[in-house]
Amino acid sequence: MKSIKIPTSGYSYYHIFTVTLHLKTLIMKNDIISCFIVDDHELFCTSLSDSLEKMSLGSIHFVGHATTEAMLWEKLQNIYPAVLLLDISLKKEENGLLLLVEIKKKFPRLKIIMLTTHNNKQYLNYCLSQGASGYFLKTSSTKNLIEAIKKIIHGGIYIDEELEQIAPSNSITITEQTLLARYPITKREAEVLLRIAKGLTNKEIAEQLFIAEATVETH
Repeated sequence: MKSIKIPTSGYSYYHIFTVTLHLKTLIMKNDIISCFIVDDHELFCTSLSDSLEKMSLGSIHFVGHATTEAMLWEKLQNIYPAVLLLDISLKKEENGLLLLVEIKKKFPRLKIIMLTTHNNKQYLNYCLSQGASGYFLKTSSTKNLIEAIKKIIHGGIYIDEELEQIAPSNSITITEQTLLARYPITKREAEVLLRIAKGLTNKEIAEQLFIAEATVETH
C-alpha cells in the first residue's frame, strides 16, 4: 500500500491523532467484503444476510438483495458488490444458470457463488465453466459460507465439501427432459447446457450439434 505522510508542523497532537485514526478506519473498511444476494424468497435473503454479517463480526456486509431478475438489474445500476450469491432455482420463468452467464457478461470481475440444493457435479461443472467462483449447498452451515466468501475474494474457488465427497454411483444425472421441465429454455439451449456441464468446449459442442461456434456462444 502507498504510504501516506501526515504533515506535523502547525497541527496539534490531537489533530494528528484524529487524522491518523480516520485514515486507519478507511483502511479497515477496505477489508469489509460487500455482498449481494439473489433468491426468490425474501425471508431467506434477509435472514441469511443478517446471519452472515453477525457471524463474520462485520467483515461481510450486505449491500442489498433481489428476489427477481428485473430487481437485480435495477439495483446493480447503483450498487457494486464484490461478491454475489446467486440461487440456481429461481421462479419458474427465471433461471439462475442462464442468469449467471448474463451477469458475467456485464460484470466479468464480479465474484459469484451459486447457492443450490442440487448436489450434482454436472451443475457444478456448468457453473464453474461459466465463471462462477463457488458452488455452495444450502444445507451447509453459515460458517462454511463465510469461509467460501473469503476464499473466493482472494482468488480461490470454493466447492462445497458434500459435493466433493459424492461417489460416482450416487451422482444424479441431468437429462434434457429434466432441464426442459425445470427451466424455461429451448431444446437447443438444453442440448448446449448438457454439453457444457460435461466440460466440452464451444468448438466441440458446435461440431456435435452441427451448428456454428458463434451460435453456441449465444446460447
